[in-house]
Amino acid sequence: MEVNKRYGHRLQFTMAYTWSHAVDDVSDIFVIAGAPILSQDSANLWLERASANFDLRHRFASSLIWDLPFGSRKSGARSLFGGWQIAAIFQAQSGQPFTLNVPFDANFDGNLTDRPKSTIGLTFFDEHGPRRVAAATGATFFMLGRNGVIGRNTARGDGFVNLDFSLNKRFKFAEHRFLEFRAEVFNLFNRANFGLPIRIIGAPGFGSAVDTVNPARTIQFALKYSF
Repeated sequence: MEVNKRYGHRLQFTMAYTWSHAVDDVSDIFVIAGAPILSQDSANLWLERASANFDLRHRFASSLIWDLPFGSRKSGARSLFGGWQIAAIFQAQSGQPFTLNVPFDANFDGNLTDRPKSTIGLTFFDEHGPRRVAAATGATFFMLGRNGVIGRNTARGDGFVNLDFSLNKRFKFAEHRFLEFRAEVFNLFNRANFGLPIRIIGAPGFGSAVDTVNPARTIQFALKYSF
């Protein structure tokens, strides 16, 4: 769904919401963060069918350009207070799915792609933060000689929210001479958007993300003279 306003009355904006669901049994030919490319059991490929690694169920995106009305009338103060413009881009989307794996070749097929036998002993977290899942001390998550029952891509990482903002002003000195001032703020809210967590049960830091997918707040200024 999309709402789109073309430029008029000093304002232009777009808003778009997308719902999607991607299902597959392998998402790439290369190893990526969400899941291994090898199946848990090559004789039971149907066990791999699940949400794709790139399945982002909800996504909202919006952009705005607004010429501020200050100093719109012709006056001596127009050169100072008029001509200001703000622009913004906002994005929000649900987290990426990822697969939980045990650190042993439980089914003895020679590949470290085995998944847990159940979610008993696992605690999942939905709120924003680096920690997405925790394992209880002493719990056993695999059974030797058996495939794991838990499917592929059953957990989800942290959601993504970001706002970029800019403010600019154009000063006109002559018919073909302009000075443009621009201030830009990336990740205005300084939100930490965490990447996928460590997904191997028993590994140090299991269930918590150790990196972010975008930088912290960045502010930059620019001056451009045109003639």
